[in-house]
Amino acid sequence: TTMATIDEEDSAQLWSLETFEAIGSALRHDRPILEVMFSPGGTLLATGGSDFAARLWSAFDGAPMVPPMSHRSLVVALDFSPDSQLLLTGGNDYTARLWSVASGQRAGVEITRNSSMRSVAFSPSGNQIAISAGGMAEIWSAEVLTKPAEVYPTQRDAWAVGFSKDGGQVFTGGFDGLVRVWSKETAELQEEIPNEVGVWVVELSPDNRHLVAGYTGRPGAARLWSLQKKESIVLEHDGPVRSAAFNPQGTQAATGGFDGFAKVWTIPSGELVAAFEHDDYVEDLNFTPDGASLITACGDGEVRFWSINDQQQIPISIQHNDAVLAVDISHDGRLI
Repeated sequence: TTMATIDEEDSAQLWSLETFEAIGSALRHDRPILEVMFSPGGTLLATGGSDFAARLWSAFDGAPMVPPMSHRSLVVALDFSPDSQLLLTGGNDYTARLWSVASGQRAGVEITRNSSMRSVAFSPSGNQIAISAGGMAEIWSAEVLTKPAEVYPTQRDAWAVGFSKDGGQVFTGGFDGLVRVWSKETAELQEEIPNEVGVWVVELSPDNRHLVAGYTGRPGAARLWSLQKKESIVLEHDGPVRSAAFNPQGTQAATGGFDGFAKVWTIPSGELVAAFEHDDYVEDLNFTPDGASLITACGDGEVRFWSINDQQQIPISIQHNDAVLAVDISHDGRLI
């Protein structure tokens, strides 16, 4: 099992989850790295940086695979196509761009909007992409980037956008405090979930029945929503919630907050299973593929491992020199 981490300096690092040792040298940009993601096949790692570039690396030894893929400003969002042949990047230069993974060359016309890209995503089929920028989320054909197929207004800055696991729905979250669920086929609004403060993160459960939203502040720093019953449960944090995740089995969700806690909750009851305290804010988190452990990235520069059943920290950690901004696990659970 492999994991990748990034810190507030200019590097990312691959780690083995079997030996907890670093794999290869640090993966460096010229300025701090903002985003990291494994390809679906687990053979590649993509990074996006404040040096105005996205880069591709071998997940086996950290070797660079193609020349840097350039934007005119920070690269803040990444997603691979399901077949790992294309990389979608979003930048603060108001553009989203498609790249060939094999060559590192542009693979389509760029999408330009009047605001920074906040989020980008491929549909599960790979034939469509979603972007969010300004007060709008849009769906585009991944083959013909000439005009959007659907447009989803979010009123204020659209921070999150994504597809349901079956590709039939699109969800958006904005700083207007609203999470919206749309039909991808008809672009009709199916559900509108209000809150008094802005949406920071949205995650949908594997069975598409539940949604966790993390907010920029109280009241209700996170909420678990039943999309069937149209009811919500407050997941208490004492401050903003920056990260959320479901375990692969869909039986638990985790939230990470600026209050220094990572919390695990039962689905669908919202009952608190475990609360793991950190020395600083929790920036990112992920379940291991078996759902037994939680991995957290913290502002104090440490990556921690937690046993959910034992409700305690596993006595292994990975230390960076500065805040750890993101953590990702390869799909086969081999790398981090």
